[in-house]
Amino acid sequence: MDSRRLAGQFPGNDPTASRGAAQASRLETWRFAYLRRVVATALRAAGISRSTALAGALARGYFDLNTAGRQLAEQRLALAFGDSLPAPARAAIIRTMYEHVARFWVEALFLSRRLRSSTWNECVSLRSAIDPRALPAAHPRCILATAYFGNPAVAAFVAGQLFKPVHVVVDLLEDPAARSWQAELYRLPQVHTIPIDRAVERLPDILQKPGAVMLVVEHRRRRGAGVPAAFLGERAVFQPTPGRLAAWFNIPVIPVLCRRKPELFEFETWFGRPVSGDDSNAVMADVLRQLDAEIRRWPEQYLWSIPADAPSAADRRGVDH
Repeated sequence: MDSRRLAGQFPGNDPTASRGAAQASRLETWRFAYLRRVVATALRAAGISRSTALAGALARGYFDLNTAGRQLAEQRLALAFGDSLPAPARAAIIRTMYEHVARFWVEALFLSRRLRSSTWNECVSLRSAIDPRALPAAHPRCILATAYFGNPAVAAFVAGQLFKPVHVVVDLLEDPAARSWQAELYRLPQVHTIPIDRAVERLPDILQKPGAVMLVVEHRRRRGAGVPAAFLGERAVFQPTPGRLAAWFNIPVIPVLCRRKPELFEFETWFGRPVSGDDSNAVMADVLRQLDAEIRRWPEQYLWSIPADAPSAADRRGVDH
């Protein structure tokens, strides 16, 4: 694979991106980081139950502030569900969404303690159309497509245990504290991170060896050709990169999401139907349909407050998802 061809899948900065959406995203990031810092500093040694209780109380108070993030979540939920979801039901989903965000930060405190290669299946169950443990034998090389749902770090861990290893393409946050915390989330066995600005350099070699590459695939394409598709009520142009990589390397794209169960630190990781073929647009449209259907089953676990087209730190470095 010519790296110049792959580089075309990570285009440069888009000056037309929404500044308001970007500001809302940054504010949400700082507030979540503050929430995590309070919980981590005060209750790291207190146990997951007490930490979760405090985090939930803080999240409910944060919901009551009616922030820009909450307003954006209202808009995106209304777009996704239309008249079938009245305003009180939307508010209840968003309130619960913030509680799930709080649980995510608490869970991150205990990832290294509770997720171990020998015992992880005691707190994580698997669901798939076929036996998930047979996936690595059937598809020793693949791309895993995920979204901002549930606990992506647990999804990455499970994928790493099955595919040995998984390489997660991440856009490291600019804030030093948040960046170090993100690095801690993915410091898990069989999980390797690839900063997005090194993806062009590293992916050609990685995709020719056994293992999986995990990408967030819900990012909209802000300029250039992409995949026209529907996702959560929005008709937009999405990134074609996963489908094109799958076609170039003759590997499938497999949707994956990790749902949080009601019990503390209990999860279910779902693997969708593998999709392959030479038509990268058709591959991505199918993957997005599968993710859309699964997210709609538990909408309170999706991060509706993240702008669909917000500029990221990658934009300022001259690359895109």
